[in-house]
Amino acid sequence: MGPPTREDCDVDYLFGQVNINLPRIDWASNCGNISAGAAANAAYKGYVKPADDKVKVSIHQVNTGRRLLATVPYSIKTVAKSFNRKNTTYSMGLPCNLYPCKGPVINELTSVEILTGAKAYPIAAGGLAGAEGSITLIIKGTEEQIKAAVRYAEEVKGAKLPPVEIRDCETCTAEGCSLSMAKKHWT
Repeated sequence: MGPPTREDCDVDYLFGQVNINLPRIDWASNCGNISAGAAANAAYKGYVKPADDKVKVSIHQVNTGRRLLATVPYSIKTVAKSFNRKNTTYSMGLPCNLYPCKGPVINELTSVEILTGAKAYPIAAGGLAGAEGSITLIIKGTEEQIKAAVRYAEEVKGAKLPPVEIRDCETCTAEGCSLSMAKKHWT
């Protein structure tokens, strides 16, 4: 995804469907979920400006040449103003407020570049048995940059999160919580 290369579009989006049985990529297809992500990305990157409570986005699907139209229903500011813990009617856990924060997004990719000057490319993400949220990266840079990236990764690997108090839902009396665990089928 990136800035548009067509005048009638707001964002470019390239999609390839990987065949799990053959060593082949289908460049003639599309994915609705990822197309929706392209629309949200365009809004997030500021390629389009919100009008009222909606952001209309024209997506150039580069691999097919098609123009896709999507609507991102709310800007983050609208969501933050409209929904808060006082007007929440149901919450799976404690209701909370949303406070938009301005500033750059720092993730695994940008942190590698900030800390080492190398470029990081994601090739896999997710996992099981404690590896949920993990990411596999290819690092491109000088030998020094790559060694620094590996050093940083090894320093944080296995880091323990600070202790978090987890309430017992069956006895919790928190105001506004709709998640009474006593009658749920999964407990």
